[in-house]
Amino acid sequence: MTQTTRTTGPYAGSAWEYRRMGFTGVIPVGRGPAQKSPPVAGYTGWAGIDPSGADVQAWVDGREGARNIGWHVPRGYAVVDVDAYHRGAESLAKLEDKVGSVLPRTWTSTARGADSPSRHWMFRAVLPAGRTWRDHPGDGIDMLHVGHRYAVVWPSVNPETGAEYLWYDPEGELYEGIPDPAWFAELPAEWVEELSQPGEPLDGVGATDEATQDALERFRLGTACPRVERHLAKELDRILRVREGAGSLHDPGQLYPLVAYGLEGHAGVREALSRHQAAYVKARVDSRGESEGASDADWWRMVRGAVGKKLHASGGVILTECDCGEDTPEESAAEETDPVDALLARMLTREQLEHIPRPRPLIEGLLDLDSESWIIGAPGGFKSFVALDWACHVATGKTWRGQATVKGPVVYVVAEGAKGIRQRVLAWEATYEARADDLLCLPEPVQVKDGDTDKTGKPSRAWRVLVEACHRLQPVLIVLDTQARITVGLEENSNTSMGVLVEAVRQLKQATGACVLVVHHTGRNGEDARGASALDGAQDTEIRVDRPSGRNERRKLTATISVDKQKDGDESASWPVQLHVVAVGEQETSLALGVWDPFCVPAVNRPDWVEYLTENQRDVTNALLDHADGSGATHAQVMAWIKERRARYELPPMAKTSYHSAVRDLVKQELVVRLGARIVLAEHLDDSTS
Repeated sequence: MTQTTRTTGPYAGSAWEYRRMGFTGVIPVGRGPAQKSPPVAGYTGWAGIDPSGADVQAWVDGREGARNIGWHVPRGYAVVDVDAYHRGAESLAKLEDKVGSVLPRTWTSTARGADSPSRHWMFRAVLPAGRTWRDHPGDGIDMLHVGHRYAVVWPSVNPETGAEYLWYDPEGELYEGIPDPAWFAELPAEWVEELSQPGEPLDGVGATDEATQDALERFRLGTACPRVERHLAKELDRILRVREGAGSLHDPGQLYPLVAYGLEGHAGVREALSRHQAAYVKARVDSRGESEGASDADWWRMVRGAVGKKLHASGGVILTECDCGEDTPEESAAEETDPVDALLARMLTREQLEHIPRPRPLIEGLLDLDSESWIIGAPGGFKSFVALDWACHVATGKTWRGQATVKGPVVYVVAEGAKGIRQRVLAWEATYEARADDLLCLPEPVQVKDGDTDKTGKPSRAWRVLVEACHRLQPVLIVLDTQARITVGLEENSNTSMGVLVEAVRQLKQATGACVLVVHHTGRNGEDARGASALDGAQDTEIRVDRPSGRNERRKLTATISVDKQKDGDESASWPVQLHVVAVGEQETSLALGVWDPFCVPAVNRPDWVEYLTENQRDVTNALLDHADGSGATHAQVMAWIKERRARYELPPMAKTSYHSAVRDLVKQELVVRLGARIVLAEHLDDSTS
């Protein structure tokens, strides 16, 4: 068997697959294709933070997508890296003699062929208290663990051999795909003893790695508050002066205020630390000639120390919110900044424009990550069913109507119709044969505004709690269903009131990088969203769901999804859908959008009546429309066309009984005519005889 190289680049083509299999710490490595170093800063070593889903998607979409892929080995795992060309094989044999047993068979990774002893041996392993791994237990042998290096894996390319890294199972057979880390063999106690030594993993530095990571991940995102921004500006200016020859770079005390602000709940500290890190590393490389890796390691040591001291001083408490408000006059006078200089500093050069991230799709061609989007429709128009359908597809990673999705956690605020959400989810799972385990439902409204007495114009405390909760969860999609139920007390036709909602949605987006999707009603004209025009300017995307108005048409449970607005995108796309009644218990039913039928994609000259047929009838009809003429086709030909098209989209073939039943129904409706052993569309027959 062979493993296929991804044309999109090793990282972009496999990062999400690794995540789905249970690998954490999946990072891009190298500065270009086929390089093994350096890794992206901040995600390796003892203090390295596991990347979020938003991090991974940003790398997939960016230039990092073309780079090799590395695995920052987490706690509970260890990798024995044997380099035979550096005497690793001889060193391993000596270790086996000393331990008295061979290194156990396990999953391995190598770019040097199935027979080469040079490979990464992957193990599950837990260190006893008071011991740490030996980074170099022998000539040509490295231990890769949470505090030391990372493992380069398939489909990365080895820069020395030009060959792909490949996975091999414990029997040494080439493995097609990516293994689950839980399958790795457990490293026996005698080997753990030999490959480790007495000591503490962090060499006594302040906080433990877990505490550091937990603290940093809980720091609030968003634009830096005035206090954070002022201190960062001072520190960046100090680093610049040091580069020019004044003072010392290594000054942990300068990081303490930033860390303290993070622990107090001030916004923007994580971004500020990232900017500080980049400036610090560049300064050490430029002024001292150090490597980026050494400079980065020194920066992380300062951060660990700062977090450790501040956590100890605060008793480990991290506040969840902080309303900085306006600075006191004394603070403003002491640290006044020229507003013109501040504005000029925020202006982007033409070169800086190149680094603005491009939109990252959540559902290809429909919804983007880091966006403020609305789905609108008339009451009873199926818009909530469509929103839930998107939520479940994203939560399970399934493609939606042939459009790729980003798999990740979804938060669904069920502010309206909470009693029916259980049946709707069960109906979707029964239809698509998948569990939406990454879907989190909040079955209550969260009000944007505190009440009539609140004159601040800011989102409510309850909303700030929701923002912080979502910040911790880091979902890729947040659904607010419906707008009316979360804006009680706000005047729907007031641009000022709707400005509060717009700000609330923006806060959710900024804290998570997610697509925030608001479910809203159309007005009486059935065309535009109900209420003030302030919403129009805030929207990145507006999707409309239209259901037929006639009684007979409504009984068919059909609707059309169309794009009303798409910033910098295509607004011509539309999807006809049909809902089905699904039994979810002995006496319970609900509705779910039917599984996508590739034959139902709108095409040129496709008759309008096709979308109202059953799925099997559409398969037959569209096969004849695409391939046949006035002479029709045999049953075998039509079934072959259907099978071929379905296989392209990994759909099962149609059963013969289902096919013949569909043909009989089409004949009864006088849409298809039998001509001996052949069938022909009635409209094709009319064309051939006219």
